[in-house]
Amino acid sequence: MGFYCKEDQLQFEKSYVEILNLFGKGNKSIITAFNNRLKEVNTYPGEYSDSDVNSVTPGKTGYESGPNSRIYIKLIGFSGSNCSKAQTQFYFSHEMIHAFSVAAQDVFSNRKKVGISNDNIPYFYTTKIGNFEYLGISGSIYKKLQPNETENVIYGDGFCEVMTDLFAIASKVASSPEIKSQGITVDTVLKKPNKEWNKEGITSGYFASMPLARLAIAAFSNYPNPQYQHLLDTGHSIFSTMRTDTNAEVHINDFIYGSMCDPLYIAEEYDKISGKSGTYFKICQSMDRIVDSYAYGKPVSDKDIQFVIQQLDTFAKLRTLLKVQDGVFSKEYGARIYEEFEKIKGEVEMEYGLSNRHQQISNKTPQITPTLITESSKKAIKEHPGIISEKVKESRNIFKLLNRNKDDKRR
Repeated sequence: MGFYCKEDQLQFEKSYVEILNLFGKGNKSIITAFNNRLKEVNTYPGEYSDSDVNSVTPGKTGYESGPNSRIYIKLIGFSGSNCSKAQTQFYFSHEMIHAFSVAAQDVFSNRKKVGISNDNIPYFYTTKIGNFEYLGISGSIYKKLQPNETENVIYGDGFCEVMTDLFAIASKVASSPEIKSQGITVDTVLKKPNKEWNKEGITSGYFASMPLARLAIAAFSNYPNPQYQHLLDTGHSIFSTMRTDTNAEVHINDFIYGSMCDPLYIAEEYDKISGKSGTYFKICQSMDRIVDSYAYGKPVSDKDIQFVIQQLDTFAKLRTLLKVQDGVFSKEYGARIYEEFEKIKGEVEMEYGLSNRHQQISNKTPQITPTLITESSKKAIKEHPGIISEKVKESRNIFKLLNRNKDDKRR
């Protein structure tokens, strides 16, 4: 380890403890995996500059050459920095979240590590998506290089970076009595607009894209209005499993779990629900453009933002219906999950100035019907025989809930 000053070392240790708390206190498996993965940490003074870290890019998490592909972290530290203390603390946690995501794949993913990519990155096979194989790498999804290919095709980098920021903020909030005394909790970070928690004026090129990541979290929820802060305060993990009201075992939130532990899980779940391979990649392409545009100060397409919102809305409706029909949720339980999604969706539209256009957007969103489920979810139906024919009747009430006009305030 090469810390430039004592303050850097203390911050590394502090961020390490805070991030571990997201996995539940005393989780020895993630501690072992992280320690086995980490090769070195080096920090530098504010005036330092090389191809990896500098005043524009204050941190990098990368991989060493060699068969073990261990992780190294490089950071501009506190000495001579022009950033606020809170900003530098945030950079430390962001890079360490990237490192923890690799360790989390080692521990929590069921996928076998099969090799090292051209960039010395350990990768994991999945089943084919369309005509190609894809690899889960540190929160993103890489198309497996063919013999004649040299350039990586990556999906989900946008979601990966924004979720890394959210986890970095959440880890600090979860462990800070001072912040919690202001009424700010992990739930504030994962569910509310940035202004509700960013009292220290931290900045990031990814913050402007956070509303869409929060909407993705809501779309993949398996619990009505989960209390993440309470989970951590009682020694549990935000990435763990729980039981629904029908006693089905699920992740508390599939998107939170997948973003840290297995990005391929998100793609497979999204495609299974939508009924078509590669559907998740389309939403990733729009999200990647949005995140890139905001991060580099380029014009952002309202069409891309609207597309992500529309797709997540349609997905959330269809997913809720299928979970109810499959017995994972009861009708009432599923309705509460979707109501929470609607609430967050309304806030997201307001943040992007789209609330006045909500009705126009909603009118373009397909209504969820038994016919749509039959046609667009053939893969899901094959995996769960009888999912439509046996349970459409008992789901009549939830159809009404999910297809009601937005102006209908009944709950």
